[in-house]
Amino acid sequence: MMEIKSHVRESDVFVFSEKAKFYEKVEGRKPDRLIIVTPYVEEKALEAAREYQIEVYTEV
Repeated sequence: MMEIKSHVRESDVFVFSEKAKFYEKVEGRKPDRLIIVTPYVEEKALEAAREYQIEVYTEV
């Protein structure tokens, strides 16, 4: 599961995590990977992403 955003805040990470939980509930399976692609991510968002096991890519 992937989300592309121009700017990622800590709250965006939480919302993405909730979307993944909803996907699991509806589809009956967990996403293989959770990925956020963004050119700019705040430090607190990176910390939250590590906690939720979400990969963050900021470069090509």
